[in-house]
Amino acid sequence: MELLLAAIAGLAVYGAFHGVRMYRADAKLPGDLAIALEVGATRTTAAGSAIDRIGMRHAPRVLRMMGPKRVDKVRRKLDMAGNPGGMTVDRYAARRAVYTGLGTISALAMLMNGQLVLAVLLFV
Repeated sequence: MELLLAAIAGLAVYGAFHGVRMYRADAKLPGDLAIALEVGATRTTAAGSAIDRIGMRHAPRVLRMMGPKRVDKVRRKLDMAGNPGGMTVDRYAARRAVYTGLGTISALAMLMNGQLVLAVLLFV
């Protein structure tokens, strides 16, 4: 009986790991971001890389909201600056999404604490 329970538990753990591996295999990165993560991995900090990975799923939405003119303007500025820290337009959009989310959460927390001035500053 114990052997059967151990086999079932082992099979469940294997299934969980296999499911996570399959889930991650379906994730496709935008070409620009994939290159930036490879090439720029040595030029960015661990925190910057973590922020990029958190925000990469929201980067296409941010780029659409920015519009093609603004995206081209940001791309040109980054290229002229030499892509500091491996920064690309997709990385910029990913970080912008994360920082916007953090700012919004912080502003709501300040609003709940009754600190209206700080909440307005964080929303801006």
